[in-house]
Amino acid sequence: AREGKPATGVHDPLHAKVLYLRDGHTAMALITCDLRSVTPELKNQIIEKSPGLRLSHENVLIAASHTHDGPAIFAEKFWQLQFGVHDSRIVDIMSTEIAKAVKQAVSSAVPAKIGIAQTLVEGFTNNRRWEYDQKARKAAGETPQVEPVLSVIRADTMEGKPIAILVNFATHPTILGHENMLISAEWPGVLQRRLEETFPGATALYTNGAEGDQSPGHAEGADDFERVSDFGTRLAAAAGSLAK
Repeated sequence: AREGKPATGVHDPLHAKVLYLRDGHTAMALITCDLRSVTPELKNQIIEKSPGLRLSHENVLIAASHTHDGPAIFAEKFWQLQFGVHDSRIVDIMSTEIAKAVKQAVSSAVPAKIGIAQTLVEGFTNNRRWEYDQKARKAAGETPQVEPVLSVIRADTMEGKPIAILVNFATHPTILGHENMLISAEWPGVLQRRLEETFPGATALYTNGAEGDQSPGHAEGADDFERVSDFGTRLAAAAGSLAK
């Protein structure tokens, strides 16, 4: 619907975050990005720009939040028809900055302990397939499946100070519609900012898991950006309670 037009400005910044782990034998880097998608080109460049860190395609995982309000980074012509013209300079800038973040994560690694928790949070997701052909779906015996599992991984120093909080929740960042032409991390950006306010000094990361047809629901506010803030703030409260 945006017809490949460029963004007109930035509402809130996009971030890449790095969670670096090693156990003495194996190392890995989990990189989360406020992007619609990530590409092999981006991953290749990050690895190439991180020499000497023992990182490869096998131990680097890059996850996009799937915000629909980020830059198009697809080299393939088919995707450019949908998401806008590919500019290799954007990918080069992003991979350079992400590689810097990887190096910073590696150099700042400290002994840590990790905890994992899960819970169900109801009322945050809808199944977007049920926005159309409802009668036919009911007749076929379908039910509107949702994935309400909220997962949190928390990494602390050995003294118990939070270093990182990774949240996994399967819902599209699509509260903002195609009318929005401003760059935004959408509700995952709000989620991460609120968690970093709750846990000072910790880095908050987000992965979207198996989001499939999961769409955000029940957000309140006078406009879309207020609804983005409401959704992200409420989910951050649930994730923060789980992290604690």
